[in-house]
Amino acid sequence: MINKLKSLKNHPGFVKYAKNTSWLFAEKILRMVVGLFVGTWFAQYLGPEQYGLFL
Repeated sequence: MINKLKSLKNHPGFVKYAKNTSWLFAEKILRMVVGLFVGTWFAQYLGPEQYGLFL
């Protein structure tokens, strides 16, 4: 079992899909972090009254 997992690490198809998946995860995490900061800034900028009207 362990030998099979080690051989996957060198398989070109597995490496290709692992790199692609890692880019997709990184993009998703980056979008969430940026969205959190922009949403926080937007809420502070508008204040409670205007932000409540915006939503």
